[in-house]
Amino acid sequence: MPIKIISSSASTSGLLPKGPVSAPLSDPACQVSSLDVAFDESCACTTGLWECSPGSFRRAVAGGEVMHILTGKGSFQPDEGPMIRFQAGDTLFFPPKPMGSGVSKTPFARSTWLCRRLR
Repeated sequence: MPIKIISSSASTSGLLPKGPVSAPLSDPACQVSSLDVAFDESCACTTGLWECSPGSFRRAVAGGEVMHILTGKGSFQPDEGPMIRFQAGDTLFFPPKPMGSGVSKTPFARSTWLCRRLR
């Protein structure tokens, strides 16, 4: 796979509309746009850019995740533990299976790496 660069990723216009989040908690549901960047099958991760409109949603990812917030701000309330607030410039490291509820206070965009176990 050649090296891929997404110039000015915080303001890229190359994201594709994906529709509402899979588990909305607000009305209207948060709308998602994304750009997937594929690795070959030997890599146990998927990565890309993800953008969300304001609202709340249930986290639908069971694997580990690293996200770097490019724009906006929000929060995540784990089912167990204290609320986590984030904003542009923050990097979050989620271990596998941290379920909970996310709130997008403003439109926010992130670069994301989703990791799955190899077994």
